[in-house]
Amino acid sequence: MFFGVRGVWFSRFSRWNYVAYEGRAGGAKWYLEALIKALKICREKEEIRGMGMVLATDSAVVVKGMTVMVAQWKRKGWRGDNRKEIEHRELWEEAETLIEEAEAQGRNVKFWLIPLKQNYVSTMGKPVETVNRDGRM
Repeated sequence: MFFGVRGVWFSRFSRWNYVAYEGRAGGAKWYLEALIKALKICREKEEIRGMGMVLATDSAVVVKGMTVMVAQWKRKGWRGDNRKEIEHRELWEEAETLIEEAEAQGRNVKFWLIPLKQNYVSTMGKPVETVNRDGRM
């Protein structure tokens, strides 16, 4: 599935496609909200509950955040290298909790970092770069 600042896209004509926002895009917060929506849809829909998840997005911030930085932020008390509290902490924590729940159920969760022009949420395209949950390519 694809997620971006405007919503979640599973496939053409999918009843689970979700458009969250219209108008101008709004940064990491919108990406995190779309990620959380995608994870909740996957948790709630019985037909897809047992499947692995590939979460494709054009947000390098969210991919790196979920695959590398969340673990570091937790160790540092949710503070960055500058010792300031991580922005949108509650969203990062909620996404992490939903992913941990999915993994505890035996689901394989992966993130794909794709160029904006290839994100299905905004246009049609296909994923080109895979990043595992542990941050390895």
